[in-house]
Amino acid sequence: MKFTNNYSNCFCFARRNWLRIMVILCWAVGGSTVFAKSTDSKIKTLIAQLDSRKFEQRELATDKLVAYGSQALGPVAKQYFSATPEAAWRMKRILEQIGTQSVDEATSLRAIGVLMLIDNQMDRQLSVMRGKWRTNRSERAIKYLVERGASRSWELSPLQRQIMVPRQQVFEMISENPFSPAPPTNPLRNPTRKKLTKAQKKSKINELIESDFEAVQNFVFDQMPDNDENNSELLIQQQRLAQVEFMGIGRGNGNPTLLAFNSQWRGNENDFEKLLEIHSLAGLRFENFNLTVKQAKTLQQLKPIQYLSLSNTKFGGKEISSLALPSGVRSVELEKQKVTPETIEWMANKSIIRLVISDCDFDSKAQAKISTLKNLSFLDLRRCVVDKELFAEMLSMSNLTRIVFTLTKFDPAYYRDFARIRPRVIQFNPISFLGVQGTRDARLAGSYSCQIEMVVGGSAADKAGLVAGDVIREVNGNEIKSFEELRMFISQFDIGEAMKLSVQRGAKTLDLTAVLGDNPNPR
Repeated sequence: MKFTNNYSNCFCFARRNWLRIMVILCWAVGGSTVFAKSTDSKIKTLIAQLDSRKFEQRELATDKLVAYGSQALGPVAKQYFSATPEAAWRMKRILEQIGTQSVDEATSLRAIGVLMLIDNQMDRQLSVMRGKWRTNRSERAIKYLVERGASRSWELSPLQRQIMVPRQQVFEMISENPFSPAPPTNPLRNPTRKKLTKAQKKSKINELIESDFEAVQNFVFDQMPDNDENNSELLIQQQRLAQVEFMGIGRGNGNPTLLAFNSQWRGNENDFEKLLEIHSLAGLRFENFNLTVKQAKTLQQLKPIQYLSLSNTKFGGKEISSLALPSGVRSVELEKQKVTPETIEWMANKSIIRLVISDCDFDSKAQAKISTLKNLSFLDLRRCVVDKELFAEMLSMSNLTRIVFTLTKFDPAYYRDFARIRPRVIQFNPISFLGVQGTRDARLAGSYSCQIEMVVGGSAADKAGLVAGDVIREVNGNEIKSFEELRMFISQFDIGEAMKLSVQRGAKTLDLTAVLGDNPNPR
């Protein structure tokens, strides 16, 4: 009896609410299809409204179609070739706004690709849109990596930017007038190419709308080459202009992105692949890091990378000489690494222009291999011990035009032999400070005098008892003959270290000790 009453109640409820139940069932079975049809119908109505007699209606339809984004992209593109001039102009506006405003990367890129096909006169606008798409994508990837522990730096030092590209390439670019680059070329406008018919364009548009993200990206950037078709070449151009700026000839227009990874990195191997989405990426720094095999494969794919810094970094727990370098690397900095002959051979396979070796175990066998770096033009050695083999190798390297020593230990006799053949190639960058200034004659090139003209008050020299008119004859028992040699010795001392000086003051010879301070103006 109780079951019968419940059944009767349910039947009565279903009879009274049959319409609501049918709606719910329809939605459950095919609600998404009904909704999709409704959306398609609205989009078609809005496309037809682009030809409305009223301006306000046309503007309203344009804005609404932009808001539909990816849903409106296909219908708008397919209707373009049969639209009136007014509607076609608005359709281009819609595609441009979808291409620049959509947060979905694929939708944005598809809109750009469709525009390429329907209007091949938009070279400048398309170039701007592609650039903006790349910038937005790069920023999203950078933000993603920074949230997981990477750190970001926008600027290379002037010296790093100068050395990245060989000097002769800069002058080649100057002769080609880099400040007025040629307009981008568009294959669809190339007279040597077969022009696409409307039917062919329609077919390609349908194919583009249905293609996956990678295929769309290849079409937009590979099939339509322009000034930004090859990001590696674009960054090289920017670095050349940056070097021109450093030389005082003109202004650079590049703003490369640098990212640093250290032991605080919280991302996984897949997160590392986000680097491939950063189109402005020019340099990477790894500090106290252990690269995995998968990360190394990602690193090798980063063709735009020109600057790579490795500090106490391993590859799979082993030395970095087994790590495959990106093809575009031109500047390498090694810090707290073991530099062996294998390490030099590892770099010899690339066109390394700038090399910094800092606080490394740099053995004599590796130093004897340095001349295998045929393109090396700048060598910076910091906190290293340099043997006779390296000086002999550097003499034979005609491309090597600048060498900087900082806290680098060596026999002064090796330097003097080198300087007689290649003067002013080696420069000394002391981080410590003695506090003396030479007389005019003592500062002249080739001078054999180290006479003091002025002592900085409160400096190490002042505290040691040096005065104007003193002539420094020896440093730690080594004879010196010029202020350049004095700078050479100072560059080998750290802050707080004691330097023993033999000083001639009139007819007297004094032995003084100066505890070096911090250099207020390091070069």
